[in-house]
Amino acid sequence: MNRYPLVSVIVPIYNVEQYVHNTIESIRNQRYGMLEIILVNDGSTDRSGEIAESMSRIDDRIILISQANRGVSFARNAGIEASSGEYIMFVDGDDYVETDYVSNFVKIIKSGRYDLAVSDTYYREEHPCNDVRGKKTGLYDIYDNERVIEMIYLNRIFMAVWNKIYKREFLQHNNIRFDQDIWYGEGMLFNIKCLTKTQMVPCGHSLLYHYVNNPNSAMRKYNLRNELCGIRSIYRQKVFLRKDNLRLAHAVEYHIWGVLFGVLCYITRENKKRINTNLYRYCYMFSKRHIFTPLFVDIGLKEKIYLICVGLSPKGMVYIKNLKRRIVNKELNRRSNA
Repeated sequence: MNRYPLVSVIVPIYNVEQYVHNTIESIRNQRYGMLEIILVNDGSTDRSGEIAESMSRIDDRIILISQANRGVSFARNAGIEASSGEYIMFVDGDDYVETDYVSNFVKIIKSGRYDLAVSDTYYREEHPCNDVRGKKTGLYDIYDNERVIEMIYLNRIFMAVWNKIYKREFLQHNNIRFDQDIWYGEGMLFNIKCLTKTQMVPCGHSLLYHYVNNPNSAMRKYNLRNELCGIRSIYRQKVFLRKDNLRLAHAVEYHIWGVLFGVLCYITRENKKRINTNLYRYCYMFSKRHIFTPLFVDIGLKEKIYLICVGLSPKGMVYIKNLKRRIVNKELNRRSNA
């Protein structure tokens, strides 16, 4: 195996003109030199495509693909088909990475015969997620594949594809691509497909990825259409999971519960119960039926008590959560106007 294998970094781009230059520069400035940077302009209507094209002229490592707007899953698949690296990584068009982002992942995945490697921490709004583990720069643990899947459902490892590295041959051999019917939760579905086809997975703890809060991103705004697509993604994931792993089954239920409770809060907050009667009833009954799920998952006591309260009184907990949201938003508005 080449000591410095070629790594293909795929960047889907759609209407991120304010961010994309910084995104591409952060990849160009990697300490790891063996890079192929694949920019996929997914029909942007702003200057994103122009910025990507101008940067492709000054760096021959950049491959620019321009296509009609078909969604992030189509864009990433186009990047995979165009890639020639031994390994594949993904960066979103409005985020940016530290200079040792690629080299750290390559070091981890090359430490054994692994098909992919993951990370359990990142920056969000410049604050580290899972910051205690994140201080262990360069260190990693090794888990079996079902433990990693469980950690994803329990929100210990973020579900995205940008905190992971994949062996290209592994994706090709197993014909793993993004489901083009799914535009929200597509990364999670992709990862579950990958994890069910491998055995042991290294998990790093270095803070290397900056997840940017882009208020204009349709994918990062809460809306019912996206959430319903995300729920559809979870049910498609269940097809790939072992049916006899009860621990994993409870983790999936826990994750679904969290998503549906969020939907319940949204429908109530936006006064949309009348036009979403069946969905509201489904979310409500799911919370009631799975009241004991928190007892069987690896979460803290405080969260177990909170979720059992949700099961006992979904309406009451929705009211409390929405009230807290209003208080927080009011305080944020007060500070911004001060």
